[in-house]
Amino acid sequence: MNATEVVRTRLLDESQIDALRAWADEVEAWPTGSHVWGHYAEHTPDGPRICHTENVSACHPGIASLVTGSLADCAAGALGEPVVAFKDKLNYKQPGGAGFSPHQDKVAYPGVERVMSILVAIDDCRVESGCLWISGGVRDVLPVDDRGVVRADVATELDWFAVELASGDAVCIDGLAPHDINRRGLSRSFQITSIFPRMTVFENVRCGLLWSRGYRYSFWHLLGAERPLNEAAERLLEDVNLQARRDVPAGLLSYAEQRALEIGITIASGADTILLDEPTAGMSRSEANHAVALIRRVTEGKTLVMVEHDMSVVFDIAEVVTVLVYGQVIASDVPAAIRANRAVQEAYLGTGAS
Repeated sequence: MNATEVVRTRLLDESQIDALRAWADEVEAWPTGSHVWGHYAEHTPDGPRICHTENVSACHPGIASLVTGSLADCAAGALGEPVVAFKDKLNYKQPGGAGFSPHQDKVAYPGVERVMSILVAIDDCRVESGCLWISGGVRDVLPVDDRGVVRADVATELDWFAVELASGDAVCIDGLAPHDINRRGLSRSFQITSIFPRMTVFENVRCGLLWSRGYRYSFWHLLGAERPLNEAAERLLEDVNLQARRDVPAGLLSYAEQRALEIGITIASGADTILLDEPTAGMSRSEANHAVALIRRVTEGKTLVMVEHDMSVVFDIAEVVTVLVYGQVIASDVPAAIRANRAVQEAYLGTGAS
């Protein structure tokens, strides 16, 4: 995980941010302890200052409209299903105040299968002024102390990275681990190629098939003897044109071949929806053309969502193109209409594009 995977830029526009700042000032001015759901102060060098307010939407219609509007839309879009707001809060980072200890949101919702946390920056958040820090790659619920925060000895062993935000940006954290997402029918391939470099090309593809073919955690299966599994892996190698490289360690493949292998692993799960992040990045024109033909062939009958900046690739493969500039959608239409759209021409194709 890195910052680009969890940050949604410009989730709120300027008018929404101006309104949110005014609402936050109103709430902060409430007397300590006056809010039934919790309005808490902390000690600072300048005396007690409000540090956070729980469930503001229960008493503030402006905050409620934001929670049930833009934030709910963001969560529903990310999760792919309707959502219900569980709780909301305002956190205030006061000069000289305490920080927030490491914690996991999912443990606060026992019995809830999916959780989406959306943290919106009211003001710019930088390392110098104070920002969120996240540890990637955490798959399990971590041990906590008597305060409910991640135990200090566990937190110090994690790798943390800063997530700097501009006002209106948001951090969106899904409570599902990547393997859970995959098993729900959504398979993803990112820009950074992720393969098993010491395993052969065939073994990589076969690993991708295991769960979808009903193989679970077992020490007693000799995979070499599993004929239907191995035949499926051979067919997939043919689909991605890597049968001639079958027994080569994956780490020795060319860049374009490694991308083809990762696409093969991605579709091996049997997912109905495939997400690809710039699959042709770093390829020559001939390699990109081959990759496009491969993607079109192996995703036939599936839903394909692809992030791509190469316009020739986009127009060659997409049925619907959605164009974003600085995180905002400026057009969404069929390729011919997008090509003729003046705003798109100015942003991506050049003003004089035809």
